[in-house]
Amino acid sequence: MTSFLQAELRFPAFKEGEDWEASTNDALHLSGAPLDYDIPFAPFAKTDRLGRIADWTCPSGDVNSVHGGSRRNYIRAGTAPKNTEEEEAGWSFAADAKNAPREKKAANIGPIKGPVAIGKWDGGGKQRTVGKGNTGGGRRPGGWGPRFNDRQNQRKREPSVVVSSDWRILEEIEFSRLSKLQLDPDDAICIADVGITPVYDKSCDKISTRQEKIVTNPTSAPIRPNIPPIEDDILMRKLAAEHGATVIVSDNVASLLMAAPRTTLPWDISIKRRDNLIFFDKRIDSDVDLHPVNETAVDAPCEDRSSSDSINSSVSLAREAARLSHNLPSVLCTSESRTLGTEDNASKGNCPTRYAKLDLGDGNVMLVRSQISSILADSSMPFHLATLLEYEHKGAGGMDWRLKLDSQRGAVFAHEIRNNGAVLARIVFRALLSSMEHVKLAYLSRVSPKDATRHALLGVHDFEPYELANQMNLNVPNGFGILRAMVDLCQRLPTNCDFVLMRDPNKAVLRLYKLPGGDSNDFEAAVDELIGATSEVRLGDVSDVSDAE
Repeated sequence: MTSFLQAELRFPAFKEGEDWEASTNDALHLSGAPLDYDIPFAPFAKTDRLGRIADWTCPSGDVNSVHGGSRRNYIRAGTAPKNTEEEEAGWSFAADAKNAPREKKAANIGPIKGPVAIGKWDGGGKQRTVGKGNTGGGRRPGGWGPRFNDRQNQRKREPSVVVSSDWRILEEIEFSRLSKLQLDPDDAICIADVGITPVYDKSCDKISTRQEKIVTNPTSAPIRPNIPPIEDDILMRKLAAEHGATVIVSDNVASLLMAAPRTTLPWDISIKRRDNLIFFDKRIDSDVDLHPVNETAVDAPCEDRSSSDSINSSVSLAREAARLSHNLPSVLCTSESRTLGTEDNASKGNCPTRYAKLDLGDGNVMLVRSQISSILADSSMPFHLATLLEYEHKGAGGMDWRLKLDSQRGAVFAHEIRNNGAVLARIVFRALLSSMEHVKLAYLSRVSPKDATRHALLGVHDFEPYELANQMNLNVPNGFGILRAMVDLCQRLPTNCDFVLMRDPNKAVLRLYKLPGGDSNDFEAAVDELIGATSEVRLGDVSDVSDAE
């Protein structure tokens, strides 16, 4: 066989004239054996060693952009044999060009200048740190390489209460359906204030990181206020009869229902039907009274209840914050106290309490009992005092309050919205349900990260409820829509029966259980009616009510 380099190239003789046509004899040919056009070729550069022939059949283009910046990949891609069938499959008509999918090009990420690390937030809610050298974001080494095993650990949580085998499940509601509900009712109306409340000390508004105040928080301090359950509250039953209320609830439980889509930890609520009244209450030792810390943070505290002895576990931090919230009014108030309401009502409760009425529409009147933290000295206006706890700014992946609270208050508050979104939403809803015009947020930090009994008060900030909701981008009508949907759901339940509404520990789902007891005949009839009407229609009715109003 004659080699390609020894082949003689002959040009055909072209005839002159307009009637000339090419024939098979005039085709370009080589002396000797015909050339096999299926021989693969490979591109080469001046720096490559000789021995390869340029690939003239490979499509031209930018090597770096098409083949990921690797010339080796480009060479390997061009050396594959090309078959006739593949070439014919590549043909297409011009009319089909409009419907052809466009090729997506990778974004051109420029170089990152400067020695200081820059924080970037990716779609999964994690913070990636980009610095100099080959250190990149995530948990993997090697910069922007493949993100293998770079996922947040999926935690297996335990339910807040053990579901017994004789509990019957009635309903499952996904959080995605709750997020579509909307209701804009009138503001709550205060109908009674009872108890003796302390007066707030105005000098506490001047507390800062340079003038911090030490607060002692012993572990023996109470966590929950000394108030009776709402079903045993005689004054509440009397007020419900006077104002035609059909739903009786505490602000702590109602705010938890309204902020349910923001929660991640498990919880449960007790529901009771007694004649024409519906009671939303909590268990005696329920975690509803606790204040979760960094519940919605990326690096949330450990949730293992077996490690509750650790001061930085989720349960220990929630109890620590609850003790601070319950005992802080005694630190921020003067020795002066005032009586709310009449002397007769003041003796009916050990702690100051407000009773408010909320009209949810269609004859659904809700009576809400809320706790008063303190009152202002000049206007005698009650307000709600809430606490935010910093236990370890390094471990929480947050900001050092002692360095940035005074100079960068907005950045600190934005960080708390991200880490404690559910708790802050409950604070706003509690103020709206009790018709309070002021909310005070107290920032407390541990004096030592290893000591959970001594804290430093670094600042007290005052907000109006709707102002705080706007800063959080909180959908207030959605919270009232969820509350109305829960009331409509409970009105279809049988009377003189007990129920439990639980948040699933590992899924964004609410489950309603029927506890043993009650009239079985009435229960079966009510369950058939409840299952017959789909929950999609029930939850969709709330949006129609808000539009009509």
